[in-house]
Amino acid sequence: SFLPSRMPTPSSQPPSLIPTFVPTVSDQPTPLPRFCDDRPDEKFTITITIDNIVQREEKKNCIWLAARPQEQAKYCIPSHPAYFVCEETCGKCTDTCEDTTPNKEGGYIRYKGISR
Repeated sequence: SFLPSRMPTPSSQPPSLIPTFVPTVSDQPTPLPRFCDDRPDEKFTITITIDNIVQREEKKNCIWLAARPQEQAKYCIPSHPAYFVCEETCGKCTDTCEDTTPNKEGGYIRYKGISR
């Protein structure tokens, strides 16, 4: 038959060097592109300690974390909520899109020339 099969068939011929124009069929869905952004209106909690004694807890946002690369090693780990709130800052994912979603005040926060 000349219809494409769903499963590859064994062939004694090596793959062609010239592409064909017949579409291929896959049982796997094509993944949709995933946007990668920090969540501008959400915060995560950090614990402030002095000499290993807990002093207080503070709420921080992704702008705070993006401005402090030295803190990212501490908070950008899967066991910390910042990893899920600040996906782009933590490098959990990447995209090539400029962030254009306004925060709850209707503005955009910029850090190092990048909207956040």
